[in-house]
Amino acid sequence: MHHFAKPNPNSSRFLSIAISFVCILVFAYIGYYLEKAPVTGRLRYMNIDPEVELNLGIDELHEYIESIRDCILPKGHPMHRMVERIAKELIKETELQHLHWEVYVVDDDEISNAFVMPSTNIARNNSIDGKIFVFSGIFSRTSTAEGMAALLSHEIGHVIARHSAESHSWESLMNTTLYPITFILGLTFADEFFQWLATEIVSASLPISRDQELEADHIGMMLLSKACYDPKEAIEFHKRLGENQDPDANMEYLSTHPLATTRVSKLQQAMPHAKHLWSDSKCDKMWTLRRMFDKATNYRFSINL
Repeated sequence: MHHFAKPNPNSSRFLSIAISFVCILVFAYIGYYLEKAPVTGRLRYMNIDPEVELNLGIDELHEYIESIRDCILPKGHPMHRMVERIAKELIKETELQHLHWEVYVVDDDEISNAFVMPSTNIARNNSIDGKIFVFSGIFSRTSTAEGMAALLSHEIGHVIARHSAESHSWESLMNTTLYPITFILGLTFADEFFQWLATEIVSASLPISRDQELEADHIGMMLLSKACYDPKEAIEFHKRLGENQDPDANMEYLSTHPLATTRVSKLQQAMPHAKHLWSDSKCDKMWTLRRMFDKATNYRFSINL
C-alpha cells in the first residue's frame, strides 16, 4: 500500500502569496508605462523610448537589404519614381519628414507586401533614416497611384503609432516575467508552465496585433486626406485585399490581421472625419491636378518589370 505525503499547507500558502506578489508588481509596472497612442488615443503599454526603438533589429535590417540587393529596382525605374513620389507626398503631412527616407522597390512577384520602418544609419553619423520597402507582388492589388497611396499610408501609420516598439514592449515584459515565476514554481512545473505561457502569449498578442492593424488603417486614411488623396481608396484597397479571404469570424480570432470586412466597416465609420480633413486641406484643386497627371502619363501598376 502506497502512502502519499500530504501537501504542506505552508508551502501552498507561500506559493500563492509569492505569485500574487509578482502579479501585483507586473500590473503596477504595466500601469506605470501606460500611454495613449497617437491619433486614436488607444490606451496601451509602452516601455521603449523612441531612441531605443531606432536601434531595434538594425543589424538584421542591413543584412536583409544586402540579401535583396540584386532584386531592388534602380532609382530611375518608373515604378521606383512613382512609389517615391507618393511616399514623399504622404510623409510631408507627418512629423516624420525630418528623416532621411529611402525607397526600395523589390522585383519579386511572389511577395505581396510592403513595410516601412525608421532606423539609425551608422554610416551617416547615426542619422535617423526611414526605410520603405514595396514588393512587386502587391502591385496587382494597388492597381493605381491612389491604391499605392492607400498601402503606403497604412504602413506609415504603423511607424507614426510606433507599433513595432509596442510589440517589443510586450515581448520584453513577457520574457522578464518568466524568470521570477519559474523560480517560484520550481523546476517541477517548469515544462508545464512554459507550455501554458506560450499559449497565453500567443492568445494575448493576437488581439493587440489586430488592434494595431485597425489603428494603422485609421491613421492611413486620415493621412490620405491630408495629402489630398481620395480617402475612399483605403476602403477600396481593403476590399481588393479581401476578395479571396475566408469570411469566417473564427479565422479572424486566430489571425494577426482583422478580416477585410471588419477593416472596411471600421474605415467606413471613419469616413466622415476623413472627408472633414480633406475639406480642411483644400484638396479639390490638388486632387484634380493629380488625376490629370496620372491620366496623362497613363500610370497604372501594371508596368512590365
